[in-house]
Amino acid sequence: MAKFFIPILAFLIALWIYVVVQEQDNVKSKDNENVLLKKVEDYTNLRDSIKKLPAYSDFFETSYNRISFMVPLYLDTTTKLSESAVLQYKNYQKEFYLELYQYVYDEYSRYQSVESYFNATLDVIRGIVINFQVVDSSFTKINKCLVYSVNITGILSNGNDSVTLWYKVLVTQMDNFFYDLTVWTTIENFDKNEEDLNKIISSVFYKPDIDAIRNKLQNQ
Repeated sequence: MAKFFIPILAFLIALWIYVVVQEQDNVKSKDNENVLLKKVEDYTNLRDSIKKLPAYSDFFETSYNRISFMVPLYLDTTTKLSESAVLQYKNYQKEFYLELYQYVYDEYSRYQSVESYFNATLDVIRGIVINFQVVDSSFTKINKCLVYSVNITGILSNGNDSVTLWYKVLVTQMDNFFYDLTVWTTIENFDKNEEDLNKIISSVFYKPDIDAIRNKLQNQ
């Protein structure tokens, strides 16, 4: 009898293990699905809440990879400010400018932290202007994103003419990317442009890869 029951018992044990493993995989798959859906839901809710604010009625959302932020309608896209910026906007009449830079992070990266990338960003501006001065800086959270932000003044000179500029810089890391969002204007136009400069910086938030999430859910 034992010889007869042992194979049956082994089969039942194997079947039970298979059922348990399948159930665990189903639970794990459901958990992953909930996490992915939560990412999209959080992004959508945050994006919509910002867009509905009266202060952003004359703004539009722009994004690049994982970063998204609001931009005044009066800014036009350009490619003339920088050869390496991934997004550029300008309004010559208002003397209002915006650049976004992206740096891919991995274990071999030149910059190993947000702080090191932030300091490198400051060094770039320090090399462009004279009388470089940090007005204030902070490491804080904006729309669930940890960011370094700073206000800088400096004089840009071409030898004959010079102009004093006011920069607002935000640096953050989202997934495997560092981002540097720099907006600036002339000191003469700062009072008129300050509110919109602040709105751009305070509207920054993380944008998940919605297409990748949708494809992953469809293939589960």
